[in-house]
Amino acid sequence: MNSMENLQLEGPLTSAEVCRWHTQLMGSAMQGLPNVVYLSQVTRCDSSALALLVALQSKATKQSHHLTFENPPQALKTLAMLGGVDGLLGWESTEHES
Repeated sequence: MNSMENLQLEGPLTSAEVCRWHTQLMGSAMQGLPNVVYLSQVTRCDSSALALLVALQSKATKQSHHLTFENPPQALKTLAMLGGVDGLLGWESTEHES
């Protein structure tokens, strides 16, 4: 499988944008999954952003592809922690051990 080196997501990552990204990243015409998805430029997010990342991670796992999500905004990390998927995305924290 071919892979993109990395992908920078920018701006809002809410339901409308996630639909577009989902089609592009999960579609069969895609040339491959990125190795790294950079999230530092995401300005707004909701649970649909989290669903997109989980779907990408699932696809990568099924294809034995190593995928990392770097520099997520705090709001996205919080959603992942509350949803119990922070470990799946590589963002495990000790916050929920308290």
